[in-house]
Amino acid sequence: KVTEGGIEPMLRCEVWPLLLGLRGPNDTAVEQEQARRRRAARYRALRRRCEELHELLSGRSGAAMGASGEAPPADLGTFTETLPVIRADVPRTPFRTGAFASHWEADRLAQSASEDDLSGSNPKPPDASSHTTLPRLEPVKSGSVDATPTWRTAQATRLTNVLQAYALRDPHVGYCQGMNEIAAHFLDAVP
Repeated sequence: KVTEGGIEPMLRCEVWPLLLGLRGPNDTAVEQEQARRRRAARYRALRRRCEELHELLSGRSGAAMGASGEAPPADLGTFTETLPVIRADVPRTPFRTGAFASHWEADRLAQSASEDDLSGSNPKPPDASSHTTLPRLEPVKSGSVDATPTWRTAQATRLTNVLQAYALRDPHVGYCQGMNEIAAHFLDAVP
């Protein structure tokens, strides 16, 4: 069955870390959690560095660096080379409806219901014969006029963040076209 349709979608969050060597088959729950926290801390540090480099490129702190005669940071070159390519590739990425989309939609529905409860509005409950459908989800388009977030825009942001962080983590590889599609498959399974 695996050779025909791949790993069952609900099992991917468990199987992929094992296949990728992120955890061993005999790791305890405590060991898995400790390793997950270390990886999350490294990722947060890479994201902070990305934000620092964004500030440097936007001139907020670059002017001070130029005035003091300091050399640019070593990772600035990798970042400036990969950033435009990532920004061009992410909007073209085909996102699939996966665990992230389901969780994102459920969170928005719960948030909306919570806001309705807080505002005191008591919408009329639908009768049994009415059929409600979720709104149609559109792909991410650059320069979109509609600023309403969708799971696709949220996923595009996550993908951009992961690709920028990876480019800093492994500057010899940086970012290569096509990495966006591979990373998107993993992100689809991670809520």
